Amino acid sequence: MDDEQVSTPTSDSTIKIISDLDLRTKKAYQFKTSVLERLREQRNSREFCDLVLCAENEKFNVHKCVLVASSDYFEAMISRSGMQEATADTIELKDITANGLRAVLDFIYTGELSLSIENIAEVLRAVTHLQVHHAIKLCEDFLIEETTVENCIDVLSLADLFSIPVLEKINKFVLRNFPKVALNEGFKRLTYDQILYLIRSNEFRLYPEIKVFDMCVEWLKSDEQHRMMYASSLMEHVRFQTMKPEEFNDLVMSHEFMKTDPDCTRYALEAYSYFSLPNRQYCSKSSRSKIRNEASLVCVNESMYILNKHDDVWEYMCNSLATWRTLSQKFVVVNNFLYACGGYSENNRETTNACYRFDPRTGLWSEIARLCEKRQFFSLAGVYGDKGNFYATHPCSTAIEVYNIEKDQWRTLACIDLPILKWPGACVAENVAFVIGGKHTDGLNHRLSENSYMVDLESGHVTICAPPLTVRFNPTVFYQNKRLILFGGEDDKYRLAPCIEMYDLSTNQWTEIATIPVSHSYQCISSSSIMGDKIHYLLEEHDGPSSESYILKSSYFDIEKRTFERSVQLPHPSTLASKWCSLVFPQQFLDGCQTFDNHESHHHHHHHPHYHHYPSDNAPRHSLGETTSSGGDISSSSTNSASNSPMIYQRHRYYPEHHHHRTCSN
Repeated sequence: MDDEQVSTPTSDSTIKIISDLDLRTKKAYQFKTSVLERLREQRNSREFCDLVLCAENEKFNVHKCVLVASSDYFEAMISRSGMQEATADTIELKDITANGLRAVLDFIYTGELSLSIENIAEVLRAVTHLQVHHAIKLCEDFLIEETTVENCIDVLSLADLFSIPVLEKINKFVLRNFPKVALNEGFKRLTYDQILYLIRSNEFRLYPEIKVFDMCVEWLKSDEQHRMMYASSLMEHVRFQTMKPEEFNDLVMSHEFMKTDPDCTRYALEAYSYFSLPNRQYCSKSSRSKIRNEASLVCVNESMYILNKHDDVWEYMCNSLATWRTLSQKFVVVNNFLYACGGYSENNRETTNACYRFDPRTGLWSEIARLCEKRQFFSLAGVYGDKGNFYATHPCSTAIEVYNIEKDQWRTLACIDLPILKWPGACVAENVAFVIGGKHTDGLNHRLSENSYMVDLESGHVTICAPPLTVRFNPTVFYQNKRLILFGGEDDKYRLAPCIEMYDLSTNQWTEIATIPVSHSYQCISSSSIMGDKIHYLLEEHDGPSSESYILKSSYFDIEKRTFERSVQLPHPSTLASKWCSLVFPQQFLDGCQTFDNHESHHHHHHHPHYHHYPSDNAPRHSLGETTSSGGDISSSSTNSASNSPMIYQRHRYYPEHHHHRTCSN
């Protein structure tokens, strides 16, 4: 028998294993480009073209499969068998120009889009209508690069017309550069919605407020027949109370519509009442009394400093004798006025009951009525009632005092069932106060309070609520949407209490919603405030309980999403114990601040290179792609201007009771 070659059967799985082990992927990087080039040649020679597009009686030969792959509009039209165009040989496009269609087809077949100021409008119309998203993005980039103070109104109208995402950036550019935009009177071409967007914004850079009024009047009178109907709705957002009284009386009230239009007359009476009753200015809730500017982070110690986000430095703003050599002083911001109360006076070596109010409109402190009792280690919270009252708690004979802003009076509130606590957290919800955490003052161990209390600020009645999950002292308590949020604070070892808790008033239950990220052994929350659904806070990191050096970081917590923003390191604020808050200042005041160097040469013996004059808003601006004095390049979405280099600074604090422990409780 002859020898025969016998083949051994191989299973499919074995072949697959061998194939997978030996498989290597190689890429032809020029393949995509060559395919596009070949398709373009076929289109030019009409080879394999199976569809004709018509625009303005001009015909374009194309391939259906290429259109479907590039345009959501054609994909929906051609791939649906029920539509007439799915089987048509010719499709007429009525809403775009021939030049616009030509530019889009050239992009589809080359990946390149030819743009100019002259053709951007018709190209945008074509790419948005045909839903060619990559081309839309190129148009947006072009608009950002080419926008200037001379053409930004036209670009804004274009972005608004086609509702492209870049609209927000163009709006920001107009807001921040409007004084120069107004020079060519292009603002008169703004639509009602566009000008309303400007004057409603705190970022509208037109100072003083009388110029905002004048601009509105010019816009109204440029087409009086069709625009005067908008007078009252525009005047609703002009902040009359921030004007000088003589400006309002002589310049604003000289216009007839301010006397005849019912709504405008109401705004005028409101302004006259504001000017004639100074004590009520501090508790005004009218939007027309709010300063037009963005909030600034302020550092308060022997002087006041403001954080310049653009240059990443703290800049000297004004003197602060009200807080000079006073420790454990408590601060609260009510209607954008800063109140400083109580504390420990190093000059007199005793607890004080002195209270002061800082007016950001003038940059001046004034003394207000003193607390009924001398207080430190207490909480200051607000606001409740129509007159903007706030209250103080303290370990002394009376647990609570209530301050009436309009009358400038403190009154004690008898709360028999409320224990005397040090460093409690507190907040106001309508006419009740919630007091949570803190340290008991009975006995020597200063044990932490485990309960939470609800106090009626009219009757003094106390209700004991469910205890929080984590005991702590010196927490911050926020009230939002019928719920409390317990944030920060420290445990009995003077360590950060990272658990964030939420209290539901309807169910009387606490739940943990998040944990503050802890990346260092010793951290504390030195300041926090709530804005909308976000808690903005400053986090101090230091080396140990007795450390005198620290690093300051800024971050925020999104309450609804339960997420934290990445921390941003802030520059050095001062060498003395500091407090932090956010205030809104008139831009004219910030522009007029002294340089820190000049101030230091008269008042101090040491020099700080990190302080200098607050920059004027008159710095030249040219285009969207250039850096502006308001905070950088508009083509970048990042708002983080903090330095990346490590910074550790010295700080001195004093604690009469536990001076060997370093906490954020002073």
